[in-house]
Amino acid sequence: MEPRNKTINSDEIDLIDLLRSLKRRIWIIVAAIAAGIIIAAGYTILFVTPLYSSTAILYLVNSATTLSVSDLQIGTQLTPDYSVLVKTHPVIDTVIDNLDLNMSYSQLAGRISVSNPTDSHFLNITVTDPVPETAQKIANEVASVTTDKIELVMKTERPTLAEEAQLPTSPVSPSLKKNSMLGGLAGLVLSAGFFSVLYLLNDKIHTEDDVSKYLQMTTLGVIPKRSNKKKKNGRRNDND
Repeated sequence: MEPRNKTINSDEIDLIDLLRSLKRRIWIIVAAIAAGIIIAAGYTILFVTPLYSSTAILYLVNSATTLSVSDLQIGTQLTPDYSVLVKTHPVIDTVIDNLDLNMSYSQLAGRISVSNPTDSHFLNITVTDPVPETAQKIANEVASVTTDKIELVMKTERPTLAEEAQLPTSPVSPSLKKNSMLGGLAGLVLSAGFFSVLYLLNDKIHTEDDVSKYLQMTTLGVIPKRSNKKKKNGRRNDND
């Protein structure tokens, strides 16, 4: 077949033809989506380590004394400082020694996150670990050591442990559903993209409509494709 004249309508893409081309391969695309889901789910289940989180909560204002507005304001202003103190060497190194952990400072600090709910005097200390019991134990120890260091270093009232860390019962990551959906999406994008590229690179003339569209010429006639099939006796079929 003759190639299309790419100088004519070279910037135009027939979206209808493209969609028809993809529709003809819909089952291959569906299979690619299913394969993506299966691969992503299998990888998540077999190779990704589940992580568990446990959170201890500190109340940063001593409730044993009568609180004034200025006390609350000071507590709010110091909350960011408390958050920084949690992940300092004196706190992290003490936790490592107390629990006899086989971790470096950076390893343990990377498993700890600190957050302060908006407009509150609570400090959430969350520890993430592959072992749920370890996450709970470290979170409680970090909270305990932090209360001591806040009183000692910042010369303020000792915070109150509002809630001990609980034993987590389900992992926080990975998300099997999310990863499976991403795998299916990747299968869709890759398969549809592959067939779209094949369509765009195919510059052959296939039908009389292609002659009119790409060569801007009118066809005078169409020659049907002849069949080379023969009968068992070796003679050509008269209808061929």
